[in-house]
Amino acid sequence: MANPKPINIAQLGDLSVDDDGRLYWKNKIVQTESVVVLSGGQTFWGVVIAIAAIISAFANVYTALRGGK
Repeated sequence: MANPKPINIAQLGDLSVDDDGRLYWKNKIVQTESVVVLSGGQTFWGVVIAIAAIISAFANVYTALRGGK
């Protein structure tokens, strides 16, 4: 597991930024973002759950507009 330590004043010179705003440490790019890639099954179930949530929301609005009957 990582053991992060604070940097000192002398190490600040190891940080740099290019013209596009990417951060570097000792001339190596620092990862500042991540990309999440879902498998086919995860995408399928995500869509199914999203559709169920939308249907549930519409049902709740419909029920509320009818006075909860």
